Amino acid sequence: MLIILDNYALQVGPVTVSVGKYTVKVGDDVNLLLVVPMDKLPFRLSNGTIVGKRELRIQSIKDKFEREGNAVFRHINGNASDCRAVNIARVSTYDALVHDSDWTTDWECYVTKKEARFVRDNIEAFIALYQFQAPQE
Repeated sequence: MLIILDNYALQVGPVTVSVGKYTVKVGDDVNLLLVVPMDKLPFRLSNGTIVGKRELRIQSIKDKFEREGNAVFRHINGNASDCRAVNIARVSTYDALVHDSDWTTDWECYVTKKEARFVRDNIEAFIALYQFQAPQE
């Protein structure tokens, strides 16, 4: 699996990036787009910056959601302990994340509290991952 890492050169300044047999020198004004195999993450840039920890964590959490079939349920009345069929609706992971602040859903039961905080701190990245996910029926 490949992952795209973008804008690292702008964030860290001039660097030399080496991944496997490839080496690229990048200056201050270059917008760098890296496509890196997941098994090569994380790695260290020549200036000491470690790249890829965040992306690995995002992928790890996404894998947890996928192991559960991306099955997210919404409690329509906002009460998570009200599990009557009339109060439960299956929603896409995308919709659950987009409406995280105003819906009560169960996506958090698949991750630790620390991971749930990480998802909320990086909500835009997770929304982007699921943006083109097929709607649930």
